[in-house]
Amino acid sequence: MTVSEILKAMAEIAWTKQIKGQTLKRNSLLMPMLMFFDQIRKQQPVLDIAALEAAVNEKIFNHLDRISDNGRGKATREAIEKLANLFFKELIENSYHGKIHRIISDEKDLKAAYLFYLRSHIGKKEESK
Repeated sequence: MTVSEILKAMAEIAWTKQIKGQTLKRNSLLMPMLMFFDQIRKQQPVLDIAALEAAVNEKIFNHLDRISDNGRGKATREAIEKLANLFFKELIENSYHGKIHRIISDEKDLKAAYLFYLRSHIGKKEESK
């Protein structure tokens, strides 16, 4: 998969499963990406990518569960796992060959592209109303 295909897939999952904050503002929409990048910036030599992925899965789910009126369930947890898998396996391991410093240097562009693809889904939902 190319980087753009990965980001498009992530945006589609995030929008359809509402893996975002409470509003349609930039930081709310970018919530999972912000948490992914925060997690990899904190990487310690003893923690491998799989441990980072597991930790951020739990953090995102807990955040969404906390801000939800009715809580979140299994479908949300599975969607978060798919998002994290795309980010950590496809993007970091395959596209960036495990080089964390390279993905961090492209962070702004990756977030901007993700936001672009995510906002394209918002428009589609509004058109179908």
